[in-house]
Amino acid sequence: GGNLISYAKGQGVTVEELMAVGLVQKIKSGGYRATVAAGVNVYPHFDSGKILFFSLKDPEKEKPWQLKKAFAPGNWVCYGQDALEQDEPVIIVEGENDRLSVIDLGKHGQCMATIASYNEPAILMRLKGVAKGRTWYLCFDNDPAPTGKPEGAGARYTREYANALLTGGGDVRIIQIQPGKDGGKADIDDVLRAEEDPSAELARLMEGAKAVIKPIPAPKDIKQTKK
Repeated sequence: GGNLISYAKGQGVTVEELMAVGLVQKIKSGGYRATVAAGVNVYPHFDSGKILFFSLKDPEKEKPWQLKKAFAPGNWVCYGQDALEQDEPVIIVEGENDRLSVIDLGKHGQCMATIASYNEPAILMRLKGVAKGRTWYLCFDNDPAPTGKPEGAGARYTREYANALLTGGGDVRIIQIQPGKDGGKADIDDVLRAEEDPSAELARLMEGAKAVIKPIPAPKDIKQTKK
């Protein structure tokens, strides 16, 4: 909400360093301005205690953009990628707030977020390499399929990530998220925030997760019809 450049300078961070990670850009007048608008949430992505990259989210959903991948180092994969380097069961969710709720409210520390399909090819490749002998819980949004489409985004992510993990030899399970109010979209963030005991609810959902034994086939295309 304040002046990012002035604040960063007060913390010993230079404008050049802010530009290098994509948070500040040069303007035609020769000055600088913050890339991130006031009110936008910024999520630092850690790996072994070091910040690799940032992702952005506008609570008002008016600014859909992310920082360009060019600002991320080669070893960046996703939000919460530390979870890929240990042996405990990992929950894979779609968004940043989903991950934070699983960790803070659900009390399950090993969780990574895909941020929709932002870096999907690299994530899928990495998962194939680390999946073997481990348990993976997929917990994507249950958004309905758009008109003329065979599946919603959450269903597509579930299919593609399940199949990649199975290819890598992982034990894959799907956490079922019930539709929200009036049958609308809901995610794990919504579910856990609505519970008096969110950690117990997450444990229940994990216990009831559906095991994926064989690859999930892609749905047949739905042909659009003219009205």
